Amino acid sequence: MERLWSFLRRFARVTKEMTPSHRLDLLTDALLHYGRRKSIDLEVQLLQRLDRAEKISILAQEDISSVIREAPVLVSERDMERWKKREIELAQQKQKPIHTVCRWKRDYITKLIQFYKFKSGTRELYMEDGTEIENSLLNIETKHRIGRRWKESDLDFQSTLKDVDSDLRGQLMCKARTESRERAVLLHLKRKYPDGQGIAIRLSKQVANSNKILRQAIKEYNSIQWPPQMSIFPATIDFQEACDPSWPVYFCSDETIEEDDVSKSLKRRGIDALHMRTRAAEEKHMLYQEMRTVTEHLNQQHAFLCSAINDTEQPGAKAALIQRLKQLERKLHHATVMFHQHVPDIVPATCSYVVPETPYLSQDLPMSSIQTLVYDDDDDDDDDDDDNDSN
Repeated sequence: MERLWSFLRRFARVTKEMTPSHRLDLLTDALLHYGRRKSIDLEVQLLQRLDRAEKISILAQEDISSVIREAPVLVSERDMERWKKREIELAQQKQKPIHTVCRWKRDYITKLIQFYKFKSGTRELYMEDGTEIENSLLNIETKHRIGRRWKESDLDFQSTLKDVDSDLRGQLMCKARTESRERAVLLHLKRKYPDGQGIAIRLSKQVANSNKILRQAIKEYNSIQWPPQMSIFPATIDFQEACDPSWPVYFCSDETIEEDDVSKSLKRRGIDALHMRTRAAEEKHMLYQEMRTVTEHLNQQHAFLCSAINDTEQPGAKAALIQRLKQLERKLHHATVMFHQHVPDIVPATCSYVVPETPYLSQDLPMSSIQTLVYDDDDDDDDDDDDNDSN
């Protein structure tokens, strides 16, 4: 469909100045021309696509073997299938993120950090007034019966801060990763359409919306009041880095891959290679089916032409039909010979039609010559009719 639209795109500038009926006629002619052009060497195109699918399958298998070699522990394709299945299951779960830390502890830690920064003289613009921070802390401590205010050196403070940091940064990183992937897909789709087209405009709006959400997630991440408590999280995020779905930081914080001795980036390579090999196998299966369909279609055309030749008594029509039949037999033979190498149940066809020994069929004429002769005869008939009318 994308190739068809790309072919019709060259008619866009011409059709804008036409009436709807003329535009419909031109696009119909364009579709007919496209269909004829694609059917000329359809068997060659199928073999080229099959060759590409086989190359992709080989590359995917090489990637799988590379992952198995580089893994620090014994890994098999069954393990990769398990990773892929687990990732699909987690991706299909439409649940809200589960917070590992209570809401009041998150608020308490945030207020404590603001409180200690205010006391140390490093008050920032976004912070509340000292009295308001103190009152908020007293309310939380009274409500949850905290006898002594946590200090930065306390174990409770440090463990809770680490959990809050992992929770908050992980959610923002997940949000940024999701938007970066969606943005990449939208940009890939947008490049297939001209800028002024309606679908391209809608895609541009969706890209702008993804950029807005991504920038908001980056802003929230960079405005966190404390440094990262885990080495997998960067101190700040740059927009250009966040736009790349293959950014290594995303793999480090990817929760859709289980934890074990194999790195998440290596697991990602294995999962992608499995998907690529599966898609290549599906492509080859569809191409085999298409080869059978093309062979069946050519055989149906052959039977139709044979029937038409037997039913007609006009020498000119019979000559044109026989010429077309011989061309079709050559095409059928060429296609079946090539397809038989990949689909054994397709038997190579032979040029079995015997041309009757008649003077007007003693040599092969190209199809263009036959069409020219037919048109010339029509013109002569028209001229004769005009002469008769004038008489």
